[in-house]
Amino acid sequence: MFSSGDPLPEVTWWRDSHLLDSTYESTYRETVQNTLTLPKVTRTDLGARISCQAKNNDISLPARADVTIDLKCGCQNASFSHSSLTTSL
Repeated sequence: MFSSGDPLPEVTWWRDSHLLDSTYESTYRETVQNTLTLPKVTRTDLGARISCQAKNNDISLPARADVTIDLKCGCQNASFSHSSLTTSL
């Protein structure tokens, strides 16, 4: 979740250089949110880096938060939402 910026940022999820999800939504008080759900995480996903990026222009680098997948058991469903990163782009 990102707040502030003019225009409001586009919030996307990436795995390496591959776009996973770009379906963000404007919520309330100039906040943009995109929640990524990975329905099936397997051992091949171990160590994968998932990035959430927010940008509102093509001049500066996007704000970014990374998650690295670490498996301790056989997971059936995983959901990630970043709600504590705030930026003014």
